[in-house]
Parts: sequence; structure tokens; C-alpha cells
Amino acid sequence: MRLTASFTVEAALVLSVVFLTLGAVIKNAYRLCDDVTGGMILEESLEKMRCGRKEGRTAQEYAVEGEEEGNPRLLGGVYQIRLERDGARAKGKALSGDRERRIEMDAFEPGMRIRRWTALSELGESLNDHGS
Repeated sequence: MRLTASFTVEAALVLSVVFLTLGAVIKNAYRLCDDVTGGMILEESLEKMRCGRKEGRTAQEYAVEGEEEGNPRLLGGVYQIRLERDGARAKGKALSGDRERRIEMDAFEPGMRIRRWTALSELGESLNDHGS
């Protein structure tokens, strides 16, 4: 009794290419997820450090909190955060495997934000008064 094959050699080659491509797409999706969530965790930790001066916590405490949120990574390896205050600037660096992300922000000044908002609202009112 002879059985017929349902796949030819060509179909097997095509399917192997399809499966390898699908695997690469899934791996890149996980890598992108790691990059995006890592950047978000770094920015959140930096914002907490920049705005939370009244709590009396050090930059290292905020970094440890961010590392706890960032581990374990899907593909990137161990997630590490370094935060520092440099006068009027706050700097952060995140490392995960061979990836690195850096963020720098100005000091938190809530009074400046209120003054800008007031100036913009006054500008808008004056433009509306002149018919523009």
C-alpha cells in the first residue's frame, strides 16, 4: 500500500520561511514592548523624583522602585535605572540588555507653569476681543 504525501518539498520550504518570518515578527513585537514600557517606567521614575522633593527620598530610592516595576523584562534582560539630580536638571538612564535610554528634564517649577497658563489664557482673550 502506498500513501500519497500532502506536502511537497516546495511547500515545506515555503512554510519554513513563513514560520521563521512569523517568529521574527513576534520577537520584534516583544522587543518593542520592552522598549516602550522601559521608557515609560524611566520617565515615571524621573517625574516622581523631580516632583517629589518634599517626601525626602533619594534618587536611588526612586530608581529601585522603577527597577522593581521594570523587572522581569520579556526579552531585554535585567532592567536597571540610574537617576540623578544635577542642579536644575534631572537625568535618568535605563539599561536593559544591550539597549539604553536617556532622559533629561528641567526642574519642576509649578509657579512657572501657572504663569505660562495665565499668559496664554490672557493672550487668547485678547485675540478673541480683537476679532481674530
